[in-house]
Amino acid sequence: MLTNCSKYLTFILTFIITIVALVLSGCVEKDRFSGIIKTEISDQSGDRILTKPVGERVFRHSEFLNPVLLEVSENGIFVLDIPDSSRVSMFDWNFDFVNKIGKGTGQGPGEFGGLSDFHVSNGTLYFSDAANALIHLYSSNNEYIRSISLDSEVPFQVTVLKKKPVIKTGSTERFLFVDPQSGELTKGETISTDDVRYRYLLQDRILSDNRHIYRIPFFFGLLIKYDEEGKVISARKMVDYSETAIEDQSRNPEEDPVMVRSDEVDILSVSGAFFDDRFCVLRNNHVENQKTIDCYRKSDFEYSFSFYPPENIRDFKIYNNWFAAIHDSTLSVWEIDEAVFSQ
Repeated sequence: MLTNCSKYLTFILTFIITIVALVLSGCVEKDRFSGIIKTEISDQSGDRILTKPVGERVFRHSEFLNPVLLEVSENGIFVLDIPDSSRVSMFDWNFDFVNKIGKGTGQGPGEFGGLSDFHVSNGTLYFSDAANALIHLYSSNNEYIRSISLDSEVPFQVTVLKKKPVIKTGSTERFLFVDPQSGELTKGETISTDDVRYRYLLQDRILSDNRHIYRIPFFFGLLIKYDEEGKVISARKMVDYSETAIEDQSRNPEEDPVMVRSDEVDILSVSGAFFDDRFCVLRNNHVENQKTIDCYRKSDFEYSFSFYPPENIRDFKIYNNWFAAIHDSTLSVWEIDEAVFSQ
């Protein structure tokens, strides 16, 4: 009798331990990204350290109608103007207009159905064509190289990491890594809907310094860094970290993500740029009606300093000793004080 009771007790205990282990393992997986937020992200409190790294403006071009995206490289400056959204304008570093890159609208080789983003790397332009589910490659001499199919994935953003195009799509929170030769697609690390705090990663900006991928969620004051396989390395709050009303919405992963208008949040992250060991982020404070560019060390996201950008700025980039920005209908370039960034 005692033997039978012992067997039953052993069975019950084993069953309970198994259930507890499964529950705990599920909690660990579910809280993986939340754990990063709770344990690895520290508040960066205190006032902004305002400085002035931007000096005299050396170039101004006011013939755009609605410029929205800006890229820079050793070859020059590239601007996407919405009324001419099937091509980008190129200027060299003598600030002379060079050409427009792209074949125009259509469904033929190298033609755009709907250009959503572009990136410049090593003399090659990568265009994300959302309507045709393609990535188009062009040289800076406006030579069409090839197009890569994304198997019906909709490419919203494109950047390049170690010569591989990295795509952010509308159907997954994961990155798509594209082999530029074979076109083979590899997905990055899975992050569940709850873990990314109600799918906020669907509304963000991704950038690459060709060593890591950096992610700026629009509606949260966070910086997130990924490795070349799409795994989270680190994440940290910005100097004025704030959570918005989007976090009060439903957590139901079966629901569509709640879209928030940019003018409904207090502080909105807009764009970013790299300069040496710094990662600088354009932020819009609706309450104070003020935009600032906040700079952080890339290694640990430690806050460094801030400065005021030109009014109505939409995008900016930094290259060598040039600060380039699109604002209103204008492309402007200023000289920068490298000593400020070396502090």
